[in-house]
Amino acid sequence: MTGEKNVLVIVGLPCSGKTTISNLFRKSLISRGVKCEVKKISDLVKVFCKDGGVKTTRSNLKIVKDAFCSVYGLDCWARLLFNDFSRGGSDYLVVDGAWVKEEIFYLSKLKNCKILALSASRDELEKRLILRNESAQEQARVIKVQRNFSVRIFFDLASKIWNTECPIEKIEKKIELYW
Repeated sequence: MTGEKNVLVIVGLPCSGKTTISNLFRKSLISRGVKCEVKKISDLVKVFCKDGGVKTTRSNLKIVKDAFCSVYGLDCWARLLFNDFSRGGSDYLVVDGAWVKEEIFYLSKLKNCKILALSASRDELEKRLILRNESAQEQARVIKVQRNFSVRIFFDLASKIWNTECPIEKIEKKIELYW
């Protein structure tokens, strides 16, 4: 690493392995002596809700996120996330998921930023969702997102595309080879 701030944005549909791979990247970077943090835009929205005394239900999070986007622009959460990271002591930021096209586009334009898009078949994604022991309502919501969301934006902006339908050991090897 060069001492500059670096950003890796991991994008993909629900259950594609974003959090697992984000944490594996963090572990790999730390083992190399690189100060790294993993952040989710949704966690930033939760902080704003809590600070404002708003209960952090899924619907409230969406309302708060949408309200800020309508005032400050669709990329506002990505800008806040990066500004917070820029002021901190870490050298590397791994963004665990970005959903809004404008968020991904903003982050992709940053110096030293790479986008890693994850892919897996719809059947594999649905199988993983069931393994999470999510409620039937949450399963239905996520399956609807998986079926209706276009992943084209992920692939258009991605530096790399990884298929995550493989054993975790293969993913760990890909991460080691990434550097």
